[in-house]
Amino acid sequence: MTNYIFKKYEPGFEIEQAQIAKENALEWLWPYTHTAESFKKIYTNSNFDDDTVLYCFDNDSMVGYIHAEIGKGEGVIGPDFDEENGIGASFDFPRVKKGFEDVAALLLEELIVIMKRKGIDFLQTRVTTMRENNQQIIENFGFKPHPDFPMGYKYYYVYDLAKGRIEQETPNVRNFTASTDLKECSKQISSFLNMLPSEAEKFVLEMEKNIDLVSHLVISKEDTIEAYCYALPNYLKEEMIATFYIDATSEEYLTELLVKTIERSIEKKGKKLLIDVIGVLLKYEETFVKLGFTKEATWGIYTKRLE
Repeated sequence: MTNYIFKKYEPGFEIEQAQIAKENALEWLWPYTHTAESFKKIYTNSNFDDDTVLYCFDNDSMVGYIHAEIGKGEGVIGPDFDEENGIGASFDFPRVKKGFEDVAALLLEELIVIMKRKGIDFLQTRVTTMRENNQQIIENFGFKPHPDFPMGYKYYYVYDLAKGRIEQETPNVRNFTASTDLKECSKQISSFLNMLPSEAEKFVLEMEKNIDLVSHLVISKEDTIEAYCYALPNYLKEEMIATFYIDATSEEYLTELLVKTIERSIEKKGKKLLIDVIGVLLKYEETFVKLGFTKEATWGIYTKRLE
């Protein structure tokens, strides 16, 4: 058996860490990861705790890492948790190099020991079917689905853009206009992304100027926003496009937004359009299927009390 070496955080490993993170992410339907620069930003924050990062080396080569975040009332992933009193920590499933899949469980085992030693009361993590054996490994360590966010609390629905446009009229859809829509649309973004109203307004305006923006669409009736969405490409796979936010007051308006977003995504030479189906959107699963979307991945949040 390989004699792995585990090391706590120390500066200078961000590039290797980012390379492993990217290698993992590119295998997923919707890649997401930190860069070396974003790791450095985390590690230079005044609240950073160097016990929350653990590296694994095979000789002098990093082959995996795990990173946690600690904080009373902050050690969670996802909205509106109602956990027991105590200090929580959240973490992403370990990132490991190909050929070193056994390292994932070893890193998780070491992290649990460290968190117990620090007096952490509970751990939480996201679990996704995009990652092979993710759910099985987490369950082997005694993690249980969070009762409010079990597997299936959100899905990735995907439209293959090679199918072409959907032949349906979208008479109510128009482009976002800052002068008339900013205030109300920002309210929606503020609530969804848990931002201050001023931050949400800045976010929406900056997005509107983004040269990669695929679509930014609104349906309004009598000065009230009835439906709103925007879509952007994945920064690691530009051919993958997603609606990062979509909401509508009716199935009719949701359908119009989806049809128009598919059209714009094809114009941008995308290959797939992904919808993050969560919350109220779950009641429209039949609508996505009817339009030709397929369910390709699901998510859950798992939790473990540390005794």
